[in-house]
Amino acid sequence: MRASGDYRDDAVHPTLRRALPVAQATLDGGAPGRSAYGACDVLETMGGQGLTDFTFGGTTTGEAWSINPYSGCQHACTYCYVPDTVKAERGRWGRYAVVKRDLPTQLSRLVRKRQKMTVYLSTATDPYQPLEAEHGITRKCLEVLVRKDWPVEVLTRSPLVLRDLDLLTQLSQVRVGLSIPMLDDRVRRALEPLAPAIPARLRALRKLSDAGIPTFANYTPACPPTTHDADAVARTFLEAGAQWVNSKGLQRQETTLVPMWDRLHGTEFEDLTRFLASRPRQEAWHQELGRAFRKVGLAFSTPFFNPPFPAPEATAPGRQAKLGELPRLPVLVPTRLPRRAAAAGLLR
Repeated sequence: MRASGDYRDDAVHPTLRRALPVAQATLDGGAPGRSAYGACDVLETMGGQGLTDFTFGGTTTGEAWSINPYSGCQHACTYCYVPDTVKAERGRWGRYAVVKRDLPTQLSRLVRKRQKMTVYLSTATDPYQPLEAEHGITRKCLEVLVRKDWPVEVLTRSPLVLRDLDLLTQLSQVRVGLSIPMLDDRVRRALEPLAPAIPARLRALRKLSDAGIPTFANYTPACPPTTHDADAVARTFLEAGAQWVNSKGLQRQETTLVPMWDRLHGTEFEDLTRFLASRPRQEAWHQELGRAFRKVGLAFSTPFFNPPFPAPEATAPGRQAKLGELPRLPVLVPTRLPRRAAAAGLLR
């Protein structure tokens, strides 16, 4: 008998089991939207949670919230950790995306009842995957959070986040990150074939930074050098406007290495799987990166998600919280601080 909660079979997964073909109108009153994007089916569901207790992968509760406007992800990244955390079939990941139709309504009700804490958009999906352009669930959730001025951290692979600059700039506490695990777009096409191109993500980071949004890059897993050595990686992120960069090695090796090998075997990037299977090689690369980031004065840190913002009550109304007010991150302290890097406030 299958253990309670041990899904790994999408037919019995509670979210996927109740998902239905798209049938309702979109939030702006338009047509229901596409039923598929290529091989990815679009489904919808009702009654999902508006706010989820976010534990940062541990057991600590009551520190932050997460909002996942969709289940599944059209980007279908080979090394995505989410199938493991939500107990979904890895082999089907990327073949479906579920629109949580009434999530903004649920959220509007919950923000009046729940404690005001940092909201992470998102922890188990990409909030700006392609179907967001049609369904707007993420934007509707942001509108709710802006009305109550809740602290928000966004993490995405998509330049679509730029659409919502009008909302993000209204928040007193906000930061936005772009997931950019590699700088060689040929590697991106091999491992993230349905995700936005790397140059487009870097341009989005620059535009967010220029708009005054605290910005960071998530360089995880830090793919080895193909077109960029460590110095070039550091310069690229600095020039793209990142105020700090988070980077870790490959997560969930036991479930991600085989699909990566299947994707890369026989290609020019075959050794990348061996690299990400080797802790010593990853650690040596991170040491090179640390030295390179110190040279340019850009903060280089290890968490996947940043710590929550301080309690809103501790922040003066209408003032953007400084990153230096966060619990201090373990960073490699640079020898000199260009003005833009110092603006992040992480290095003290």
